[in-house]
Amino acid sequence: MNKYVMRICLKNKRITLNRAMIKALGNPTHLNFLYDEDAERLFFVPAEKDELDAFEIPQGFWTRPRSACVICRIAFLQMLVIKANIEADSKYLYHGAYKKTEDFSAVVFNMTCGQRIR
Repeated sequence: MNKYVMRICLKNKRITLNRAMIKALGNPTHLNFLYDEDAERLFFVPAEKDELDAFEIPQGFWTRPRSACVICRIAFLQMLVIKANIEADSKYLYHGAYKKTEDFSAVVFNMTCGQRIR
């Protein structure tokens, strides 16, 4: 089973990331997400709080054992509907892979391989 999981709920306009994914990125306080339109890949990378569009990991995330990281970025989700050709008002599940280079680490999701769950 792949431990890097992302759920997208377009009806509620939420992206949910699991704890294993954020831990693999080094327990950052902030994340950036980057979309590669040509490869149809979504990258989550650690970020500093002063970086443009950095998303802050909720403060209680590590202290509450069942807590998930829920991101509400409406414009970003609208872009995914258009660019990744996913259906509005649906839920999707994606499995990612951890990638590390000399310059950065990321969890990468292939946006063509999502499973529609509703």
